[in-house]
Amino acid sequence: YTWDFGDGNVSYGATVNHSYNKSNIYNVMLTVKDNKGKISTSKNTVIVDTEAPMTSHDLTPPHPNGYDNWYVSNVWLGFNASDPLSGVNYTRYSIDGEGWRNYEDYEIIESDGYHSVHYYSVDEYGNKEKTKNISLKVDKTAPYTVLEGDGNESYWHRIDFIGILDGQDNMSGLENTYYRVNGGVFSTYIKPFNITLEGINTLEYFSKDNAGNAEQLKSVNIKIDKTVPDVVSVSPKKSYLYVMGREIIPLDGFDNFAIIIGGIDININARDSVSGIQRVDFYLDNSLRYTDDAAPYTWNWNETAVGPYTIKAMVYDVAGNAASVDIPAMVLNIQ
Repeated sequence: YTWDFGDGNVSYGATVNHSYNKSNIYNVMLTVKDNKGKISTSKNTVIVDTEAPMTSHDLTPPHPNGYDNWYVSNVWLGFNASDPLSGVNYTRYSIDGEGWRNYEDYEIIESDGYHSVHYYSVDEYGNKEKTKNISLKVDKTAPYTVLEGDGNESYWHRIDFIGILDGQDNMSGLENTYYRVNGGVFSTYIKPFNITLEGINTLEYFSKDNAGNAEQLKSVNIKIDKTVPDVVSVSPKKSYLYVMGREIIPLDGFDNFAIIIGGIDININARDSVSGIQRVDFYLDNSLRYTDDAAPYTWNWNETAVGPYTIKAMVYDVAGNAASVDIPAMVLNIQ
């Protein structure tokens, strides 16, 4: 009996013992020769496997696709295990300390945060690989920015607007907040800024986080009107005589008041080029008598009145700025 153990060692005898000192696949051949010189052979394969399998991880995207080693998308996690001798029995993995699971197909890591993955494989002979681990961080959520103060688009400001932006990010942290006014160049927000131009200003702003996520551009109209309306009394005017509502003649020597006989339409010319006129209040001796909110701004005053009066028109624009005109008058209207 001649035993060829495939590792360079040969032994003789019907029953032998042989030990292999390293893992491999060995082709063993037994040759038997009888006393008449007849020969027969038998072959078998012996697999000696004392080595654990080797497992590698597979990530898609293969590298962080954001800044500072952050992933800004879902991450597909897979494993590739190999064992050249007995073959792989199974691969197990655990994500963020959860229970161990047998690997069957790709795992999708979707949630934002810091993630730790542990994994290992076992071959058909029970050799267990030393546990490996990888760490990755995911931030798919853009930051958000709050415009502090009164950014109500329906509101008119009567003073310069102070812009205060508060950018926040709950994962990778805020990189910067950016803003621009009326389509200008974006500036990095460092401290509160002023918007001074009268009219409707467009304020745009957004923030970026350290992973590279950018907030969707926000836009708000900031309306500013710091100027009082223009107001002129069309009728009556100082130093004029009015009879039954008609302007008769100018009066020399009556520089400070008008003379009114009978009823009259109080006509006010009010203009505001920014926010527009909201209303005109008509007063008689500081007593509110009539309000008109549409041009032409007119109050028909026709009641019994004798003596000196002060006719006053108070004009308000939409922003709340006010201007007034006073017309002292000597009135004679007997019904």
